[in-house]
Formats: sequence, C-alpha cells, structure tokens
Amino acid sequence: MKQSVACLVVVMLVAVCVTGAQAQMISNMMRGDTQVARPSASTAWYGNPAVLAPLASAGVDEYGEFDAKPWANSISGDVQVSGDGDMYVLSWGGQNLAKGWGIGGGYANVEDGDDVDVYGLGFGRPLTSGWSVGVNWLHLSMDWAGTASSDENTFDLAVRKDFANDSTKTPWLTGLTFGAVLRDVTDEIDSHLDLGVALDMVGGWTLAADLIDFDDINVGASMRFGEMSEWEFGAGLADGDVTLGFLYDVTQNPEGGNLRVGAAWADYDADDVILAGAVYDF
Repeated sequence: MKQSVACLVVVMLVAVCVTGAQAQMISNMMRGDTQVARPSASTAWYGNPAVLAPLASAGVDEYGEFDAKPWANSISGDVQVSGDGDMYVLSWGGQNLAKGWGIGGGYANVEDGDDVDVYGLGFGRPLTSGWSVGVNWLHLSMDWAGTASSDENTFDLAVRKDFANDSTKTPWLTGLTFGAVLRDVTDEIDSHLDLGVALDMVGGWTLAADLIDFDDINVGASMRFGEMSEWEFGAGLADGDVTLGFLYDVTQNPEGGNLRVGAAWADYDADDVILAGAVYDF
C-alpha cells in the first residue's frame, strides 16, 4: 500500500474516512477503504469534496417543489480503540440545499511514536447533468518522534458524476456514481490521481471500487438489513488487506436528527486496527 506521508495519514484516518452522504469513516473503511466515489457526507471534504455539492433532487418533494430546510448537515467522530498508536477524527459536512453548494471540514490526530495533526476544508458545487466539482485544502503538521518536524499544505481538485439523471434513458445506471480526485496538485508531498466508482443497488446493497494512483485497488460491498433496514454490514479488501464493519441506525427520522453508530476492523499489513464511531445527520 502506498505509504507517502499524505497517504499514510489519510489511509489510516480517512481509510476509516468520510458520500453518498450516509455514514462516516466507518462506512468507507468497512467497504475496503473506498472513498473516492462515495465518501460519507461528513468526510467528503477530504474523500471527494465534489460530493459536498447537493444533487439537483435534494430537498425536492414528490411534486417537484422545493420543500426542505436550507441546510443538511452531518457531523462524525471516530476513535481508534485497538491497534498500535492512538487516533481520533472529527468531521463535518454541510450542504446548502437552497443554493446548491456544500462545505465541510475536519481535524484528526495520530500518535504512534510520531505525532501528526491534520485539518482542512473542502468546497463543492454542482455543474450540469449530474456533474459536480470540488476543491479542498489540507494542512499536515508532523513531529517525527521529537527528532524533526514539518508543516505542509496540500490542495486537491475533484469531480463527481451521478448518473441518476441518465437513468430514464439507461435504467441500469440508477445508483451509479463516478469520482476522481487529483491529490496534492502542487506536488508538495505526493501528487497522484485517484479514481472510484460506486453503485447503490435494489435491496440495500452498495458496491464500491477505487483505483489509487493507478497502483492500489480497493474494493468492497455493504448490505442493509433489518425490519427498517437499520443495520448495515460491510466487507472489503484494501489493497489486499481484509476489512469488516457494521453500522446501526439508532434513530431514523425523515426530517433529520438521525444518529448512527458502528465499528470497523482492518487487517492492515503493519497492524490490525479497530475504529468505533458515530455520525449525526440534521
């Protein structure tokens, strides 16, 4: 697995990071660390900031009228509960449904002999025909076991294509999303291109696959089940490393105020990692 500083932090932070707009870092970690096409709403600021842009149908009722609060928000928190080192992540994503743009941000800390702090902001807005674009800024402050330190600022450019608008002509495209993120465009640490696809299927299934830097392949799937589809179980392979996880809807309210909790495990080459987390949508 690619181990540049940016990827190490993100694959350990954001690999458990959160598109689709439905869960948090747990959802992406359990699906094989996939995050390019369908990061969760709160961590889209990193995974793919273009996903912060609300879809044209967001907030529109069955009569085609806009009938929603101006903003849709998602906040999440995740903490490492097992594995070498300590890590916690806080993230937020907000979509302005009335004006059609979104913004998000987050903070993460990793301590494993070294001390790494990461924070940043992302912005996304729609174009036409299901396309949206996004940009983010990421600041990394690194202290290598007290022997050296550095601070870096990176920028990503992103696109997302949601094929829902094409589904009347091509029904099988319903639920299909494509994403692409050019990481670190100024090559401060490691510039590369990430590509991803995700498919939401009938029956509560979600399939996802990412191609990272034309080198690593992450794949995964999750399924919702239960009387109210309140449970979600996922599994995947992150560049060959097994990942598993679950999410549970504590509340399900169409008007907002929904809480999900869950955990995910990954058998990374360097260490087994277990994360626990929660997300609140309002």
